[in-house]
Amino acid sequence: MPKKQKKEIKPALLVIDIQNTYLQYIPDADKDADRDGSTNLEEYMAGSDPTHYDPTEQDLVLRWTNTVIRGPTRGGEYTIVMKIAIENQGNDTFPEGTLMVCVSSDPDLDSGDTLIGEVSIPPIKGGYVKTKRVRGRVALNTTAPRIYFIACAQSGRQASIPAVEEVQGGVDLGVELLGLDKSGPNKRGEYTVRGSISATNTGHLPSGKCEFQVYSSADEIFDGADIALFEKPKVLPKLLPGNRRARSFSYTVGEEAGGGYLIIKVDSGDSIQETDEANNEIAQPRP
Repeated sequence: MPKKQKKEIKPALLVIDIQNTYLQYIPDADKDADRDGSTNLEEYMAGSDPTHYDPTEQDLVLRWTNTVIRGPTRGGEYTIVMKIAIENQGNDTFPEGTLMVCVSSDPDLDSGDTLIGEVSIPPIKGGYVKTKRVRGRVALNTTAPRIYFIACAQSGRQASIPAVEEVQGGVDLGVELLGLDKSGPNKRGEYTVRGSISATNTGHLPSGKCEFQVYSSADEIFDGADIALFEKPKVLPKLLPGNRRARSFSYTVGEEAGGGYLIIKVDSGDSIQETDEANNEIAQPRP
């Protein structure tokens, strides 16, 4: 009978050559593994002399079945929840190992990728499928139009061909003026200006909370000379991709004369990095 597999499987580093469709295995990757079992990819990418690994006895195929992106938190991190099916299409049993998932700006696994999470996987007999759930919290580049998730199952020198899932990314906030009017004067000779806006997230990632502000300007161009009309900016809630929220505002002026412009700017504190920052503001002649 074969010897019982040890429960603790230390990770090795796999580097993917997409063009030549082979894996590179870097031995002894467990020596400097982090306490949580993750591997410092950058250390092993530098100065290593990897050997090629060609899986022949076990033929693992990974398939993404579900990916959910939630958030962000106040710190700007997103929670990623993924389900991945692991199928052994070979004849021999794939030993107990680890399923690792990273996020990347490209479909290649390298030292610039960020580990989302990893889970242990039981031995998988030939012809069988196991589904695993991986959950992690990580900062995402909200200016990138595309994000790549890369999954790989490994056990020593036995490994799967990594599976890459490409998703659309980015946060893009826009603003539209819904209405603007002025009424008055009141008994004190003051006029009230009321307006409403609609803020939309046309990106593919949820946005965090942000602020919007209304400025008085001499022209249509937002600059440092413009005067904020509210001491405390208005708050915009988180926006899911494709969602919009309407918000109203009002202020008083002591004269009837118009002239100049109002500039309405969402994300006025520049707290969110977006794929397009140019559509965050609109200018409207002051009533």
